[in-house]
Amino acid sequence: YTRDVAVQALGEWWSDREDAYTTVLDIARNPNTNDDTRTAAVRMLAERWPDREDSYTTVLDTARNATYASLGAPVHVLGEQWPDREDSYTTVLDIARNPNAASRGFAMHVLGDRWPDRE
Repeated sequence: YTRDVAVQALGEWWSDREDAYTTVLDIARNPNTNDDTRTAAVRMLAERWPDREDSYTTVLDTARNATYASLGAPVHVLGEQWPDREDSYTTVLDIARNPNAASRGFAMHVLGDRWPDRE
């Protein structure tokens, strides 16, 4: 819990500092980070640094490779923050189509919520 709060503090209080950004980015990219802390990092990247390409690609990669526990956040963030990017849509669609993905429910919800008019 303390790490999650620290990640949020970096994004909320020091988003203008490059070292805060790189720290949050590193946390989001690290597959060994616990799920709650990684989720906090993904959310901060989207909330505080959405215009940075590394933020987007990190969230995209996290959605593609996340465990069940941490998948809801990156899938939701893709639909919420970057719905106009085609990779966001195709990644969420691929997850929803995968019958073995424990995350299908998250992806189906985001598809219906963000892209209801797409085939």
